[in-house]
Amino acid sequence: MTFDKNRGSAYADIVNRICETGPISFEEFMEIALYSRNGYYSGHTSFGTHGDFYTSPSLHPVFGYLFAVQIINIWESMNRPNSFTVVEIGAGDGTLGIDIVSAIRSVDASILNCIEYIAIDRVPRGAVSGTEIISGDQLDLQIADLESCVVLSNELIDALPVEILEVKDRRTNFVMINVDENGDFKESLIETTIDELADVDLSALEGYRGPLCRKLGEWIPTVIDSIPKAVFINVDYGYEQTEYMSMPKSNRLLQTYYKHVDTLNPLDRVGDQDITAHVNFTALRKVFAQRGIKSVTNITQREWLFGLGYLDVLENMRLSGELSRREISLVDRLVEIDGLGEFRVEISQKGLDEAEISILSDGSNSYNCFNKVPPVTRNHMAYHFRV
Repeated sequence: MTFDKNRGSAYADIVNRICETGPISFEEFMEIALYSRNGYYSGHTSFGTHGDFYTSPSLHPVFGYLFAVQIINIWESMNRPNSFTVVEIGAGDGTLGIDIVSAIRSVDASILNCIEYIAIDRVPRGAVSGTEIISGDQLDLQIADLESCVVLSNELIDALPVEILEVKDRRTNFVMINVDENGDFKESLIETTIDELADVDLSALEGYRGPLCRKLGEWIPTVIDSIPKAVFINVDYGYEQTEYMSMPKSNRLLQTYYKHVDTLNPLDRVGDQDITAHVNFTALRKVFAQRGIKSVTNITQREWLFGLGYLDVLENMRLSGELSRREISLVDRLVEIDGLGEFRVEISQKGLDEAEISILSDGSNSYNCFNKVPPVTRNHMAYHFRV
């Protein structure tokens, strides 16, 4: 049975799946809604003024420039290896990668001879510096015998499909999605045990409802495990587990966006609105540890960008006339308290020695060249402040 109703581009796909298999988990619902052929990320302009939300890279190339500063610092901390690869996972339309590569080209010519930038996305589209964005299963064809690399992501982990956990009558349940005779999606609960949260007294959280991501370890291609030295930089929003698994956060950790508005109900506009979940950084670290990846630091985006020279960059651009007051106000959203500035930057590593780690932990280790910020393009919100 199918229902011919205009309830979102992926609506029919989900109804057909339910008709074939019966009720599906919220994780499967979210997977189809976001990543199927008719899913949200397959055919929408998600970012910027004309999208449903904006990200740090889509605001202004200053963000990509400072990310490049961090990458160069890592390269230097590893004693400038001759073979050095940057792997961006969840590259989207390539905006961040283009800005990073452009900044590196203008800042340090010596690194150009040894660096390779590889951009990955589940729905490959666009290119970074003339190189097509690829799917993750193609990565092993791109790298071989690497000694060192940087793996980065920006707002990737929040888009991984999640289960919805609900505690009812002191029992732990997952939310299942079904469809009624009118074609409306409806929820039901199925009792379950959750090994990942064995150290949490869930029975004490009566009424709690929140996401549980069981794919935290699946987004890093396994081929990276063979690389001796690697630094991981993940920028996203979320909390530590103590705060994450608390009643004040109940019902507040899953979000939907449609034209810059949080529309609240993930069962609406299926395939036409974004669905995201805050990151449990404690759980992320546990998954990383299982792969030999150790945490170096977890700081706010505001602290991270300030440590990389954010204020110097803006002052130089202001004095040179490259930024208007209106644009400065836009760029300042990157460090805004209670906004993008409160995103978390999780920096992790494997195979580094103590000296290399100490350099990574030094937030003041900025690169002293602040006059080569990449140009604003149509992919940036700042572009629309100039036309």
